[in-house]
Amino acid sequence: MRLDNNDLKMLGKFRMYVKITEISCTNVCNEAGITAPTFRTIMQDERYIPTKKVRDKIGFFMDHKLTELQQLINS
Repeated sequence: MRLDNNDLKMLGKFRMYVKITEISCTNVCNEAGITAPTFRTIMQDERYIPTKKVRDKIGFFMDHKLTELQQLINS
């Protein structure tokens, strides 16, 4: 399975975002629409690559979060 760099960067950002903000697993799961076991695996296993569907959800979640942060900075 080939992954493009953007997917990997985005997963890295997602892991960092969760670690830095220390928001609860439930919040992220609900907002991003990922199941808790998948979420735990993503956070615990650096080599684990979620399926395309989950990566898309994470990408969408991160875009939304980064937009939110940008708006806070600009306001």
